[in-house]
Amino acid sequence: MALRAVPLPLGWIPVTPNPSRPGPWTLLALRMLSAEPTLRPRPRSPLEFVHESVIAATPERVFAFHESPEALTLLIPPWEKMRVSTSSGSLLPGSRVVLEGRAGLIPVRWVAIHTEYDPPRLFADQQVSGPFAYWYHRHECLPAPGNQTLLRDHVEYLPPLGFLGRLIAGPLIRKKLTRMFTYRHEVTRKAVQATATR
Repeated sequence: MALRAVPLPLGWIPVTPNPSRPGPWTLLALRMLSAEPTLRPRPRSPLEFVHESVIAATPERVFAFHESPEALTLLIPPWEKMRVSTSSGSLLPGSRVVLEGRAGLIPVRWVAIHTEYDPPRLFADQQVSGPFAYWYHRHECLPAPGNQTLLRDHVEYLPPLGFLGRLIAGPLIRKKLTRMFTYRHEVTRKAVQATATR
């Protein structure tokens, strides 16, 4: 019986032409394609991005904002054509968030799983599928003088396409991240300071 090659995201995998009797390669391909995205190990040398600002509110108040149901939607900048498709409404480890949208004409689906949770100090999430080759994001709410909070976003990431992605997209990604996190910190500042004055 002749084999034919079927293009799949994992490469060219030979499958048997008789669908009623799938061969071992077909079963393997189907298992891999239907598997849930999983956490990836940390690469040896990820790129790093850190954005910090001081917010005139306690870490408890800043952390509580991030736990609120509307926080994620509020923190998506208006110029990013993304929306929250699925959310468990929790920051607890294992909870999942799915963002969907477009980058120009290209559809984007970002799936992240929360991995760390230590209120009111930090929570973290990791991309399990999406535009980056690797993405790990720690959100830290650290005590600052004057009953304030040092809000720190620490991201370890790798662009897609390996070295070529670092070379071509690296500076563009850093510029986008700076703009995005500047916006997010300003939204957080306004939200927590508004609730403090009520």
